[in-house]
Amino acid sequence: MAVKTSKRLYAGREARDRVRERRRRFVEAGFRLFGTQGYAATTIKQLCAEAGLTERYFYESFESREALFMAVAAECVTGLFGSLTLARTRGENPSDQTEALLRAFFGWFYEDPRRIRIQLVDPMLISSVTQEVYVEVVRLFVQFAADLAMDWYELSADEPKIDADLVGTMLVGGLVEMVKEWARGGFERPIDEVVRNAKLPFDAIAQVLAPRRGA
Repeated sequence: MAVKTSKRLYAGREARDRVRERRRRFVEAGFRLFGTQGYAATTIKQLCAEAGLTERYFYESFESREALFMAVAAECVTGLFGSLTLARTRGENPSDQTEALLRAFFGWFYEDPRRIRIQLVDPMLISSVTQEVYVEVVRLFVQFAADLAMDWYELSADEPKIDADLVGTMLVGGLVEMVKEWARGGFERPIDEVVRNAKLPFDAIAQVLAPRRGA
């Protein structure tokens, strides 16, 4: 009896592992197709062919093409968060830390341009649900930048004349457009030049905030 129970448990684990593996193959296929030809041009049939699996297995893990897109995008957002988190530990002053964050942000998309379409372009074109992917990208960088300003300049969350979220959203919106423009130009400009120019408005804000630190 114990042997039969053990076999059933083993078979159950094997089945779950196979489901996870098939799901992984669809996520990887989605990244490749969504990231190159885009969401609108990608069909479930193409996704199945790319994954080497039948449509039956697609619906085993995803209820729709949009659901797969969200799974792919979620992995990209997690990766960006990890990159920014690591960058936040670099540098001994706000200028260096800001540069590290910017380099991580631009570098993330430069390393694999497919992330641009998945995180910055298509989410705004599919549905209100997928728009949250773009919002999350903006929110991530805004939070990192706002935390940096709050910590270094000793600002309080209820600072009457400064809304870190609003200012941060404005800045990150500009960064997103810089990424897309950089990509459209084939990444011809060196990343050092891109980061240096992207940092200018941050430096200007730092000049405004600097007197407050000594106040």
